[in-house]
Amino acid sequence: MSKIRVNTEYLEQQRQQLEKVAKELQNISEEVSYVNHNLSWQISSRSQIKAKLNDYSAYIGTMQSRTSGLSAALQSVSQQYQNTEKKLGAAVIKGESTQKKDTSGTMQEKEEKPEKKSLWSWSDTWKLAGQFGITGATVAVIGELITGGKSVKNGLKAGKNILSLVEKIGKAVSKPSFDWRTLFGFDQAITNASSKTLFGAIGDELKKLKFSNAKTVGDKIAVGAKWAGYAMTGILSAYDNFTDEENATFGRKLAETIGETTIKIGEGIALKAAIGATCAALGVGAPAVVIGGAVVAATWGIDKVTEQLTGKNFAEATSDFVLDTGKAVIDKAGEIVKNVGATAKRAGDAIGGWWKSFGRSFAPA
Repeated sequence: MSKIRVNTEYLEQQRQQLEKVAKELQNISEEVSYVNHNLSWQISSRSQIKAKLNDYSAYIGTMQSRTSGLSAALQSVSQQYQNTEKKLGAAVIKGESTQKKDTSGTMQEKEEKPEKKSLWSWSDTWKLAGQFGITGATVAVIGELITGGKSVKNGLKAGKNILSLVEKIGKAVSKPSFDWRTLFGFDQAITNASSKTLFGAIGDELKKLKFSNAKTVGDKIAVGAKWAGYAMTGILSAYDNFTDEENATFGRKLAETIGETTIKIGEGIALKAAIGATCAALGVGAPAVVIGGAVVAATWGIDKVTEQLTGKNFAEATSDFVLDTGKAVIDKAGEIVKNVGATAKRAGDAIGGWWKSFGRSFAPA
């Protein structure tokens, strides 16, 4: 006889997590709108930037609406199930162990095996494909939508790929000529004209993120899309952390989101700068697809090594280490201060007692 068993407590937990994500998306959408409404009138391409920011805000708002809808759907499913159970007079089963039948016909509890992370995923493929100029970025958007499914997280990944495509289009339209090299990412060669030191190359990368250094409309669109991509990285980190049941407190979830986002962004900038500085020092040119592909490959390798060692990717492992170490240091410092205070009190009491005894020894009989 077939049985349908639903863990309604787990459904409620997931609904609450999705509701939190929806609220975070709403906050981000409002922040983008705030930036849009407060753009300086001195920006020459203010209208074009406002149009793009409106699009980003609308897209994030759509994701927020879908997330809220999914949360409401989970609540409806849980309620419908419980109502049906009540009508049938059956008890709600809140959870069970996965079991298997042994050779003797008895039931044994099946041990849960840890989920193995694949060495290479479709998302890795689309990250690499996205480095091949406008054509590759378009393939990455379509590929992520096809292979990623309809989950919230995959929708966010697809949105990040769309922003990468917008960035590449912005850079392309700012060029005086447009040919096959731009379409496939074999332009923008890095030569010995770039900084030859790591810190100098990092400084060059940071300069590219300033709107004041963007001279054309295309450049400004590219910079805006780059910043929006960083925001999407933060949203993805927030989704992972706020749906992770191991993170018990809101403060921990927020701290991990900020830490992981900062590390991921910093890692990408540092790797690109290191590769560019190396090319400059050797006096060789490297097209954008080679630089981008090398960054993707290096990031993938670093993540796989740390996953083998810690079970987490580089950003997550580093963020957890910093937060856990910082907490341990703070706790230890508090313990030391407490012990010093207790020792000082005991020393003060001892000195006070000695002084009273000393005074009594000279008191008149």
